[in-house]
Formats: sequence, structure tokens, C-alpha cells
Amino acid sequence: MILVKLVHMANTARDAEGLSYADIGARFGVSRTHVRALLRDAERNADVSVSGRGGKFVELRPLNPAGV
Repeated sequence: MILVKLVHMANTARDAEGLSYADIGARFGVSRTHVRALLRDAERNADVSVSGRGGKFVELRPLNPAGV
């Protein structure tokens, strides 16, 4: 659930520059390191794509129905 909310926040940010790990961490009361680790793991699993300096742009990746 946290991951889905993070992606939603990043995609609806009013700031054209997106949200930084620190912004997201402050919103949830966790460290930016925790946010970075969460998104890094999700990216490794091909759940999201993170780009931009400081991971400012987060995009959900399509589900693979084959599970591969």
C-alpha cells in the first residue's frame, strides 16, 4: 500500500520537478533512506521505474501476467 501511495504522490505532484525521497519520507514519517530502499527493491522487481536525480520521477510498470 505504501508503494502505491508513493507512486500516486510522485505522479500527481504539483511541482514539475516531482517529489524527492526526502519529501515522500517526510509525508510518511520515515527516512529518505527507507523510501529509497523501498523504491529500489520495487524497481529490482520491475514494479516501478525510477528516474531523475534523487528518484524524483516514479512510474508504475505494467504487470506481467505470466509472472516472469
